[in-house]
Amino acid sequence: MKKIFLTFLSVAYFFAVFAQKTNWESSLRFGASYYKGNVNRSDLLGEGKVKHVDSIFEYAMEFKEVYSESENKQNNQEMLGSIKVDIYPTAKFSPFAVLSAFSNTKKGFDLRTTELLGMKYVFFKYPSDAKSVKELKGVYSVSVAFQHDYEKYTGVDSSTQKYRVSFRPKIRQKIFPNTFLEHFTFFRFDISDEKNYGIESNTSITVKISKMLDLKISYEYDYVNKPPLITLKKEDQAFISSIVFNF
Repeated sequence: MKKIFLTFLSVAYFFAVFAQKTNWESSLRFGASYYKGNVNRSDLLGEGKVKHVDSIFEYAMEFKEVYSESENKQNNQEMLGSIKVDIYPTAKFSPFAVLSAFSNTKKGFDLRTTELLGMKYVFFKYPSDAKSVKELKGVYSVSVAFQHDYEKYTGVDSSTQKYRVSFRPKIRQKIFPNTFLEHFTFFRFDISDEKNYGIESNTSITVKISKMLDLKISYEYDYVNKPPLITLKKEDQAFISSIVFNF
């Protein structure tokens, strides 16, 4: 537990220092989550983000970890890291690329890496003449992407590669003066097996307490029609309450 905590603390420190010395923004998120599905536990969550956004490019790096233990026994550990590049993020059409790595043995993955290329279409934004993401009070978009996944399953010596097509609707709407509603749902389809598909959904409400502090409540839903191991459940849910520090 101490090793995990120190690792996250080191990453968080890097994010804060990096953002202060550049024109990037950073945030640190700490919270508690309750998982239901393959893990039925209350866990601690830590997340760090660094990003730079203007009218031409959006760069973003993210690190996330979920962990819990009792009586020196690990009950859950999930790690996610990603890098995203989005070209013309406020334009009607915006190409993007994502590299990510994911690990959670409770969900059957020792490691899953993903390379994704896609196109986002913004069909509504307010105000319509916004020149930056910060100026937007509401934005509604859909994206289509092609992705390649390398997957190493827990307890299985061999690995496999998957080619998938994904579709994602996304909204971000200001519902009160200091409150934003965000939602996205990923639909992923295996090109070689039409019966192998997944759904990943995230809904959150963020309340800005001050310039540096947010309160965030979110619900995550993950469905896999063909889990990596036959002993695993198809559905996972998470209820998360957290505070976000912005730098």
